[in-house]
Amino acid sequence: MTLRELLRRLVSRPAWGVGCAALVLRAALVFHAWTTNPLVREPSLDGRFYLRWAADIAGGDLSGSRGVIAGEPWFFNPLYAYLLAPFVALLTSPVLPILLAQAVLGAGTAAMAAAAASRTFDRRAGWTTGLLVAFAAPLAQLDAHIAVAELSAFLVAGACFACAPVATDAPSSVEGSVARRASAAGPLAAGLWLGVGALARPIVPLALPFVAWRFAKTSKRRFHTATLVVLAFAACAVPSLLRNWVVSGEPAVWTAAGGINAHLGNNPVARADRTMASSDFRFAPETMHDDARRHVEQSMGRRVSRTEVGSWYWRTTLDEVLFRDPAASLTFYAQKARWFFGPIEVPSSASHSLDVGFSPWLRLAFVPTWLTASLALAGAWAWRRRADVLLGPGAIAFAHLAMLTLVFPLSHYRAPAIPALAVLAGGAVTAAWGAWRGGRRGAAGVIVGVAAATAVAAALPPGPDPLRARDETTLAILERDRGDYDAAERHARAAIDERRAMWPGRLDTGVAWATLGEVQLAARRWADAKASLDRAVELDPAAPTCRVLRSSAHEGVGDFAAAEIDARQAIALAPADADGWERLGTLLTRIPSRAVEARAALQEARRRGAQIP
Repeated sequence: MTLRELLRRLVSRPAWGVGCAALVLRAALVFHAWTTNPLVREPSLDGRFYLRWAADIAGGDLSGSRGVIAGEPWFFNPLYAYLLAPFVALLTSPVLPILLAQAVLGAGTAAMAAAAASRTFDRRAGWTTGLLVAFAAPLAQLDAHIAVAELSAFLVAGACFACAPVATDAPSSVEGSVARRASAAGPLAAGLWLGVGALARPIVPLALPFVAWRFAKTSKRRFHTATLVVLAFAACAVPSLLRNWVVSGEPAVWTAAGGINAHLGNNPVARADRTMASSDFRFAPETMHDDARRHVEQSMGRRVSRTEVGSWYWRTTLDEVLFRDPAASLTFYAQKARWFFGPIEVPSSASHSLDVGFSPWLRLAFVPTWLTASLALAGAWAWRRRADVLLGPGAIAFAHLAMLTLVFPLSHYRAPAIPALAVLAGGAVTAAWGAWRGGRRGAAGVIVGVAAATAVAAALPPGPDPLRARDETTLAILERDRGDYDAAERHARAAIDERRAMWPGRLDTGVAWATLGEVQLAARRWADAKASLDRAVELDPAAPTCRVLRSSAHEGVGDFAAAEIDARQAIALAPADADGWERLGTLLTRIPSRAVEARAALQEARRRGAQIP
């Protein structure tokens, strides 16, 4: 086969063309990020938790009865951890191979989305869809992190492919008729893709009834076909339910975290800060769930299960909407629906703007989510008479919009919707092109107008907090770990300044001041650290971390009594955490007459997970 023939085949087969392009791009970006971005080489937060969980699975804890899950119901979605387990089991340094595997998965995502669009519309739609996915900025960025986003996107693309008709003469105009034959594997495959997808991110279940309806409408045996979709989905959901029930005694289908996430995205603090936040608990993988349980137990006056915690927060969220402040809650929901189409990639465990600063090659993935989402809405409008479009990729895209309106459109929540959005976007381009060539300039203008109006409306202020202050805090910690305390302090003060610029007239955040104090502690500037941590405690008096840090500052200036008070207050605020116990024990070892107390505190810290020699 000559090069010319190969290129001709690639042009005629969008899935192959965009798959190759996506693979080259993603692999290059992963290697570049690996060499330039320390956040990629040292996973934190969700990524670190998934690697620890995968190590437990690789060590034989297949049911999650020990280790980080410790016999609880899932509080992270399980599929990703089980797929990481072979890498962790076989490789001493598994992170880079995992990231390269995600690059391959990203190529598959682009190829399947392109194939779905080609089957649903035409080859032009296939190329448009595939390129939108291959060069999607958040997917390419998250491929270079231990993150579940690409896996979820791959499963979404598979569901879109399973929902697509097998077309023999797909139309290129909005009004054209679709000649197609039914795919025998369609209902079964769609149910399985959705079921497996729910094990990676339980958003797609909202699309299940629409997808079942999509196949029932084109079948002579409607009930039988719809039931097949549901049973295939249940074949994936039931084992997860049984695992949770048998191991933990709690009947959670996927995770017990849904109510906590709903609270994080809807409470008064979240509305005020326009991000996921809570005054009830810290926003970190394990401490979040432990703090939430502690808060609910204090409210109910008894020991509670994980599912009871989730139910309590669901009730709190519903009460907020119906009774406490319905106007503010509904207004915030409307804002979040608008932000789903917006230009800000709200970071969680990884920040796009921070990663681009370390790895400029990420700019090669130039397609923003707002463009794909705006075109998707135009595509849904253009093909509103096509049930297979609205009840297939349309339903999957709507499921993400609905769930992220309920919770929050964080970047790594929104990114998995990109394949479904891109299929609709490909349809919009095909519809507009067909209308224009057919002389129906007004119809083409309407499609373009819907996309443009959506993009403009979504970009209007106010937008979600882009969390630039958090990015500066991350940079401060990195510079501190490198030993460049002056640079670390500049970033910590920049975090305070970013917070003040974002929220003029409001109180500072305790996190930024705590970071500044932590940097000053590392530089052994005890008095400066104490002043910064006094401010952090004033701003966030319920944060045990601030107390632990200030205890070290008190010790540094020689005030052992104040240091002990802060350590004991940290224990009172979070008795299940090791940090307060370790700080108290370390402090008391400096006082020979209190060696017995010091030993007891350090033993308690070890019991709660501290790595003390």
